[in-house]
Amino acid sequence: MDKNLIIELIQDNNCNLTIIDNTNYSDLGNSLLNYVTLELLIYNEDTKPLLNSIKISEFTSNRDYYLRDSTIYQLDRDGIYSYNKFLIPKLEQLEISNKSGYYNISNEVFYYNDKIYLGPINGKAEYNVNEAISVSTVSTYSSYINNETGNIDILDYITTDNKGSQTFFAEQKLFSICKLQKCLISLQKRMLLNNARLCSFEKCSIDQMLKERCDFLLCAIYTLNYLICNQNYAEAQRIIDNLSTCENICADELNTNYNGCGCG
Repeated sequence: MDKNLIIELIQDNNCNLTIIDNTNYSDLGNSLLNYVTLELLIYNEDTKPLLNSIKISEFTSNRDYYLRDSTIYQLDRDGIYSYNKFLIPKLEQLEISNKSGYYNISNEVFYYNDKIYLGPINGKAEYNVNEAISVSTVSTYSSYINNETGNIDILDYITTDNKGSQTFFAEQKLFSICKLQKCLISLQKRMLLNNARLCSFEKCSIDQMLKERCDFLLCAIYTLNYLICNQNYAEAQRIIDNLSTCENICADELNTNYNGCGCG
C-alpha cells in the first residue's frame, strides 16, 4: 500500500469542508483492524489543530472503510487550512512474527491504550510491552486534546529519514473564501430585491454605499481567486488578514470578523 493516503477536500456554499477518503485499504487485508486513523485541521501557521478538529477512530472490520461517513468540518473563517490524516498501527501490528510479546518499535509511530507514541530513533530491534512504552515518547496528540502547547510532532517524525514505515498519511491544503462569497451574495441579493419591482435600470434606487461594498468585494474575491489559482497562499492570507480589520463590509450581513477600520 502506498504511504500517501488519497484524500479529496470538498467545500460547499455553507462553508462546510467534507473530507473524502478514496484510499484503497484492501491491500492491508485483516491487518486493517490493527490500525487507527487520526485526523486534524490546522489554520494558517498555527502550531496546534483547531479546537474539536481532532478525530481518532478504530476499524471494526477489514471492510469498515466502505461504511464510514465522510468527515465534515465547519470553517468559521476564511484563509488557509491544512488537513492531516494518519493511519497509525496499533502496538500489536508491530509484534515480531516469530517472537510473541516482542515488538519492533524503533523509528515507528504506534497506538496503545488510547495514546500515540513515537518510538526511539535507531533503538533496539525488539522490546517487550513495558520496555516499548518506557523508551517511547508520548505524541503531543494528547496535549492537543487538553488544549496545551505543543508542536505537531507526528508529521515531522514520519517525514524525517523515512521513519514511521508502518504509518500512512495525507496532508492537503485548502484556501477558503466562503465567508467573503456569502457576504457578496447577501449584498447583491439586497440590491436586487430593493429594485426588482422597477421596470428599468434607469429607475433603480441605488444605495451608493451598498454598491461600493459590492464593488470592493468583487475586487477582493477576483484577486484572491487569482492568487489561490497560482498557489500564492501567503499573499492571499495577507489580504484576508487585512480584510479582517475592515469595518462595515460584512459585519452587518454575516457573523464574520470583517469589522473595525472603515475600508470599502
